[in-house]
Amino acid sequence: MNIVDLGTKVIDLECFKKAIGNSRVIALGECAHFVREFWGLRQYLFEYLHEKCGVNFFIMEFGLAEGYRLEKWITGEGDINKLSDYSETAAKWGAAETMLWLRAYNTKNNNQIRFAGIDISEAGGTIIPALRYLHEYIKKVDNSLEAKLTEITEIANKFSDLSSVKSIAKWKNISLTEQYKLFAELNKMKLRFEAMENDYIQQSGQEEYDVAVRLLETAIITVYILQSCVEMSSGTGLPCDMSIREKLMADNVIWHFNRSEPDTRIVVFAHNNHIQKTPVQYGDYKVACPMGFYLNRYLGNDYAAFALTTTDNHIPEMDLTDAAPVGFKVVDKEIGHPAKGSIENCLIESGYKDKLAFINFQNEEKEIRCFRSQSAYINTTSIKETFNGIFSVPQISLDKTIEF
Repeated sequence: MNIVDLGTKVIDLECFKKAIGNSRVIALGECAHFVREFWGLRQYLFEYLHEKCGVNFFIMEFGLAEGYRLEKWITGEGDINKLSDYSETAAKWGAAETMLWLRAYNTKNNNQIRFAGIDISEAGGTIIPALRYLHEYIKKVDNSLEAKLTEITEIANKFSDLSSVKSIAKWKNISLTEQYKLFAELNKMKLRFEAMENDYIQQSGQEEYDVAVRLLETAIITVYILQSCVEMSSGTGLPCDMSIREKLMADNVIWHFNRSEPDTRIVVFAHNNHIQKTPVQYGDYKVACPMGFYLNRYLGNDYAAFALTTTDNHIPEMDLTDAAPVGFKVVDKEIGHPAKGSIENCLIESGYKDKLAFINFQNEEKEIRCFRSQSAYINTTSIKETFNGIFSVPQISLDKTIEF
């Protein structure tokens, strides 16, 4: 295999730069959440991309609604020591050090780096952040919707929680009448927005209207995903239903991309399974078409996806438990030697078990058809079609900054 040893003290990233080429949206993944070394390496890569490649827009697997508030802090609003006042998720779920770096860099460099979230709130745990924005918006443009939005919020509060794991359990306890009412009323409101577009824009301006519509669509999709998760767990779900969240994230990236200056280049931090260009598949079971699938379809060569993995024998994993405030606890799980035929096993067999390494798959002839995802493996018809390249980190550890 054509593997590049990146060294340890001074990392040579020319191979990475060549693999990116002229791509304008560059995704950096991780094979598992809550890994200290993955956050550190991706921040290092982003600094390189900003300084050497002009990447000036930081997008993350983070709530779209919450992203607008967090961007205010990143660009200087509020106390630098009070990140949690703007986003408890960013402060407690492992992103704090990178957010602090973004804030410090922008303070010194006239806010050169923009920030945005693209996901549903709390990965599906709530629609309240979107509804808060909508409440403020309709006060300005259409008071007749206030009572209806209050009813919607009352239902939403019944399942709102810190993660989708918790909210799915609560969703099951809401009556079908209220579930259908919530979905129907949100969709009716979206149609109302479309019908009144010209009037609303005259009162609020195009920007506020566009954001309100995006957040309304996000709320609708969140409700759909909650129901899909319930159906999937009961064995009655439809194949690839989870693709709608992935398409939403891709559409939000494109939304920001199209509203940016022509020379804007974007980095996206998200899990490998979100950024990959081919369907997410465990064995023969196709879970979803991921965000990267849609971005690759929309952008072609303007999209480049780079995975992060490890050859280590353990990995942080999420164990479900009702006792935890987020519905799971993060444990350090032993996973043993990588599976035969996986990219991780090939790295070890090539002598890169204990080295920080990079592979540009466009220069690679050997076909690899599976790679690590958390403590399991994702199958692919060709890893060259799935990622542009991959970074391998020899040793990893649990991020100690997480607070749940």
